[in-house]
Amino acid sequence: MSSSKEEKRIIIVSKELAEKIDLQRGELSRAEFLESCIDLCLRGGGLERQREVSQEEVEDLKRDVKELRENLIGRLETINKSYERLYQLMGAFEKQMKAETLSSTTPEARAEEQSPKAGLVLLRWNSESDPSVKARYPEDWPWKARITEETLAAIYALAIISKSQTERMRLELRSSKVAFIAARGDNLLLLVLDPDQDFTDYEEEIKAMAEEVKKIRNWEKVLPDLSEKYLSPL
Repeated sequence: MSSSKEEKRIIIVSKELAEKIDLQRGELSRAEFLESCIDLCLRGGGLERQREVSQEEVEDLKRDVKELRENLIGRLETINKSYERLYQLMGAFEKQMKAETLSSTTPEARAEEQSPKAGLVLLRWNSESDPSVKARYPEDWPWKARITEETLAAIYALAIISKSQTERMRLELRSSKVAFIAARGDNLLLLVLDPDQDFTDYEEEIKAMAEEVKKIRNWEKVLPDLSEKYLSPL
């Protein structure tokens, strides 16, 4: 192929290169395309010299790699400590669960589960003084936690306001649930339930006790009998 009209030279190229030239030259002839490429290279617009990397750039790269490595190691150490803490907490939780399981099988725990969920309380009250506990049964029932000052105040208020409706009253308090069984003179007979108990489970017993105590003069003496008869099966 010719690089000028005055002087002609032949450039031998491989078949593959010739095919690439044909794909890129468009409307130019092969000679014109080669002349354009050679001219572009000679003017510095073609093949660029590979820039040499300075020592400073190498040091910067080393520092970046070092910082990245240190940050990565730090993150891994933090994750590892977090996992260790998690395992410790899981171990402590497992021990606690085992301890609770063992404690739930102790005689004390079984006794608490089998303890009464309800008790009978006889209150004395009048319009001039607050109610006071006259008698209670069973003795091992936690009546002090159930008959609190809040309970007594609520009972007193309702008894004063609704004397004729006393036997149908129901109270739901934080520490207990209270159902009125009967009232006579300055005495109030109450069924006091644990907070997790339901009134509906005791309605038949309440009615039966209310009927029975109508025929009994001394309610204080019959509390054990009433409790054994109506509350023990529950």
